[in-house]
Amino acid sequence: MVKKIGFIVNAEKISSNANGGAAVLYSHLEILYKTGFEVVLLAVLWNEPYTFKEDDYTEIRPFVKEIKQYKAQIEQPNKGLSRIKNAIFNPAKFEYYFINQQNIQFLHQFVKENKIDAII
Repeated sequence: MVKKIGFIVNAEKISSNANGGAAVLYSHLEILYKTGFEVVLLAVLWNEPYTFKEDDYTEIRPFVKEIKQYKAQIEQPNKGLSRIKNAIFNPAKFEYYFINQQNIQFLHQFVKENKIDAII
């Protein structure tokens, strides 16, 4: 039975010819594909200036079953003591403004609708 992977990335170009993270993502997707996993890529849009571009994923098309996009609902934290507390005790919430009720509900629905076995 083929396992289905939800692969979450920033909505940016993924290419074997790019520097840094884009090339690493390319190689990870290639490994998953060549080892028999089925991948649904979730491209997350974080900010307004960037828009989703199909051409950014041309090279990885053979490695993924489907590419979906999602505009993250960002809740900028208030500065102060609670922000410092999150930096120490909840680094995921401190670093990624993704962790909020709207985004969590979206991820649960994404997993359910796409029958995802694991998220990377």
